[in-house]
Amino acid sequence: MGTVRQWFKNARSLSLVQSLTPAVLAVVMAAGYDGFNILLSLCAIAGVVCAHLAMNLADDWFDYRSDMMGDRQKVIRKGFRAMTVKYPYLTDGSESLKSLGVAIASFCGAACAFGAIVFAVRTGQNGFCSPQGSWWIVAIVCATALLGAFYSAPPLKLGFHGLGEIVIGIIFGPLLMMGVFYAAAGQMAQEIIWTSIPVGLLVLNIDGRGLAGGLEVLHLGQQGGEGGRHGAFRLIAALDDRGEYLAQEYAAQRRSFGGGEGEKPVAERAEGRPFAAVETDMRRRIRRRRA
Repeated sequence: MGTVRQWFKNARSLSLVQSLTPAVLAVVMAAGYDGFNILLSLCAIAGVVCAHLAMNLADDWFDYRSDMMGDRQKVIRKGFRAMTVKYPYLTDGSESLKSLGVAIASFCGAACAFGAIVFAVRTGQNGFCSPQGSWWIVAIVCATALLGAFYSAPPLKLGFHGLGEIVIGIIFGPLLMMGVFYAAAGQMAQEIIWTSIPVGLLVLNIDGRGLAGGLEVLHLGQQGGEGGRHGAFRLIAALDDRGEYLAQEYAAQRRSFGGGEGEKPVAERAEGRPFAAVETDMRRRIRRRRA
């Protein structure tokens, strides 16, 4: 079982900008209301972070169990963008499905603990069934949990039926902002509902462009002949500051990306190098193959 820091990395913590941005905005909007509580605001943000990391890991768990990597490789061969080496900590054996399950349960447990604090305080203040009662928390949590689980979980697997970005937009837009706003202000307001819609569209657009992903691969064409049978691929960095990490992930795919005769595989040369150098190397190989 890896350390907490390692599991934050495995859970793609760099994608937390998707949840922290709308969460902080919701707290700022709630600050002007009489029921504003900074401690409950912090609890809500912490709960959102834990839930987001749990959802990322759960996505890996369901994908790995369903062998979705095989489907992703098929998508690549057809020429579409796809994220590969999504869970290197599983494919390289450093973690197991059991330890991944423990990590998911731990993040979910932490999120539930923070949520329980908010629920207890707001129920004591507003009751449960009143128009501004804490039923808002239960409804938002249940809707988020269902959408988050069935993003990758069977039988729906929404993320693989063209609905993934829509689900992300709903979760990180209206549901997240309404939940954090209620936790912070102790009431629901129309302004947060209307504001959350464009924020959700923004997050949807970010997710659709792959900026929060780990690695994208674009198929540039299948080359024939000895040494070219693996095809030519181009790596695209999702975030500039992840360049070295992406190169290391790519290195794990040494069997998929072989070099020509007498040439070291690009994967071997990728380890520990900046992403720009890896991409330049790959471009050079592609030009040599086409010459």
